Amino acid sequence: MYLAHLSLQNFRNYGQLELEGERGLTLVQGANAQGKTNLLEAIYLLATTRPARGASEADLIRWHAAEEGLNAARVTGQAERRAGPVSVEVIVVGRDEGRGPAGVVEHGSKRLKLNGVPRRASDVIGQIAAVLFTAADIELITGPPAGRRRYLDIMISQTDPMYVRALQRYARVLLQRNSLLRRIEEGGARPDELAFWDAELAREGALIMHVRQGTMQALCVAARDFHRRLSEGEELQVSYAPQLSLPENEPVTVEELQSRLHAALLKLRRREIATGATSVGPHRDDLRFELNRVPLASFGSRAQQRTAALALRLAETAYLNAADRDPPILLLDDILSELDERRQQAVLQVLDGAEQVFVTTTEPERFRRDGAALRVAAAYTVEAGVLRRLPQEG
Repeated sequence: MYLAHLSLQNFRNYGQLELEGERGLTLVQGANAQGKTNLLEAIYLLATTRPARGASEADLIRWHAAEEGLNAARVTGQAERRAGPVSVEVIVVGRDEGRGPAGVVEHGSKRLKLNGVPRRASDVIGQIAAVLFTAADIELITGPPAGRRRYLDIMISQTDPMYVRALQRYARVLLQRNSLLRRIEEGGARPDELAFWDAELAREGALIMHVRQGTMQALCVAARDFHRRLSEGEELQVSYAPQLSLPENEPVTVEELQSRLHAALLKLRRREIATGATSVGPHRDDLRFELNRVPLASFGSRAQQRTAALALRLAETAYLNAADRDPPILLLDDILSELDERRQQAVLQVLDGAEQVFVTTTEPERFRRDGAALRVAAAYTVEAGVLRRLPQEG
């Protein structure tokens, strides 16, 4: 798989961009805050339909777009795949009532098209697959559980449309159940009204947890193997850590997960009515990282945490490669500057087998030194949202 064409309108700091993609490595260089990361984020948006940095969708709209009467951002990509070409379009439309200071739009709605036809997110996600590496990936180790759940959901969603639909159904059920819990606590509803929502939440939650459980079994092995190549014999263990109590190192069927989740909801009902929130389910899941059997977030060094995060991203790449699909587009946002020489070479070896890679850097000379592992197929410089192709060297 490779992105053949990318078109941007009013996306982040890009007013207009037309980019012809090429197989191999595309190098995007420039100073900080000029638009390098925004370019990668646009490609990642095509793959996942979600902002890469966890920002609101309205943040994707160029600041001055509303002043010019174009209160929307558009990202369009055409990709070549084994199954044939595909076109994905994401449009984010700002809502006027959400305008904040300096005319900045604070709320937005999203519209998706697949091959020119309006479609749901579950039909669009993964049609163009991508993996994004950033320096902020260390937060997968040190940050809050929500970031790890988001990571897991985005990765799985690129290969499993049914999982996307289960997530959407679960979110709706969770919202309804929490609302009912609050009304019960206020005396506006009866506890027995929870029976329907308990059953719905247990069914949808069990499906999500079962897929996460199976995915993590494969991901843990790949992350451990990549970590061995990146480190000096240190052993990384990554495990699925649901809020629901489950047997350790033993796969659990969907039916058993549903039964256990339903029983937990009944057991916790009184407490949840008091708090007005559902306290068990996949929305409370986490991932656990240990290095040589010691919690990595608490006791690992910054270098160890960064290496583990890199191993996780490389494992994600292997997971998407193994999903009987086209290999994903790899997007590296200036991460080589964070790594020592040995880790750089390990990453470059993985990139060497990829069909298409986009790398941003403030140090382009890193790719021009003798012994560079990859040939640069195309090089660009970006300044204030304007991309300019550089002449090919040699």
